Amino acid sequence: MNTVEHLPTATIGSARIDRRTPSQFDCMREAIHGRRLSPRPITMLFVNGNLMMSDGDDELRSNAEFCIRANGRVLIAGLGLGLILHNLPDAVTHVTVVEKNPDIISLVGPYYISDRIEI
Repeated sequence: MNTVEHLPTATIGSARIDRRTPSQFDCMREAIHGRRLSPRPITMLFVNGNLMMSDGDDELRSNAEFCIRANGRVLIAGLGLGLILHNLPDAVTHVTVVEKNPDIISLVGPYYISDRIEI
């Protein structure tokens, strides 16, 4: 799965995209708990100051199977960072994304304009 590092850090209304690189300590702390955290920049989406999602290793891993198997017409609940959109195979002919937050649509949506994507 590919990360969404093409998204710039920005804020529109209640939605903000930020990026940070975990420290070596962060990576070791996660390893103690059996989780992998790569020491690479992680893109995060905040809404009203609350972390909604990221392109961290856990998010990539949890969405990988869906992205690999998706085909035909797809419905996605929530745009988030567009992580799933960014990783859909060519076998997907049309995607409808339902997103209730207009700030997320304004912040992230323009990076996924395509004939096969409807937000």
